[in-house]
Amino acid sequence: MTLEEALARIAAQDKEISDLKTENEALKAQNKELLDEKAELEKAKHEADVEAQLSQAGFKKSEDGTTWQGISAGTVNVLLSSDADAAKALIADLKPTGPDAPGYLFSEQHAPPAGNQDAKLSSNPLVAAASARNSDQKTYI
Repeated sequence: MTLEEALARIAAQDKEISDLKTENEALKAQNKELLDEKAELEKAKHEADVEAQLSQAGFKKSEDGTTWQGISAGTVNVLLSSDADAAKALIADLKPTGPDAPGYLFSEQHAPPAGNQDAKLSSNPLVAAASARNSDQKTYI
């Protein structure tokens, strides 16, 4: 092999090395983009799972879709920042606050009579209120 052939071969190998370095950098950039996209998709999936679990637990999203009724924004942020299993356990511990009906609708309900502790009230609040009124022997109009 002559000196010119050796130099040509070295130049070809240098070009091949630089081409491989360029390709390697392009693949690294593409890999980073794909990893970022995967992270965004996983975050979106987690948010959708948390929202579905909150809906199943009885919480309702506001009309503008930014907040949840009966749960603070801080609690939602904690749920979104935790892993899926921890979020599911936390949501199971949360209870929606009270009925959707205004409180004045429930203001006429009576407690059981004080002297009769064995009295069992119905699970229906209207029947329980009627029983309590009946036990007082008073007439209500």
